[in-house]
Amino acid sequence: MKRSKQNPFSMLALRQKAQSKRKAGQMAKKSKVTYKPSKAASKFIKVKKELYAEQLRSRRKALKMSQDKLAYLTGLDRKTINRIENGHFSPSLDTMLRIALVLKLNASEAIII
Repeated sequence: MKRSKQNPFSMLALRQKAQSKRKAGQMAKKSKVTYKPSKAASKFIKVKKELYAEQLRSRRKALKMSQDKLAYLTGLDRKTINRIENGHFSPSLDTMLRIALVLKLNASEAIII
């Protein structure tokens, strides 16, 4: 008697395949790791944000420029400039460079500030 091979598209095979995919998805969800900085790193980032905000505000005021004008020249929203100056928002590298160009800073000064 010949033994017949199981059809890979049979209902049983499809059900088993679906179950294994669901299990793999559940395993992936459970093993999801999120990055959380240490307290020291969080404090360092906060200090750097505040320092950048203070330097940005003082440079803008030294050039007698309003937030509206800075926002217009950089192509950003005035609220974004305000959030950066108040330390509520961390600007991206692109945003830092835009601000540096308008405030007539070197790129290295803008990032290190």
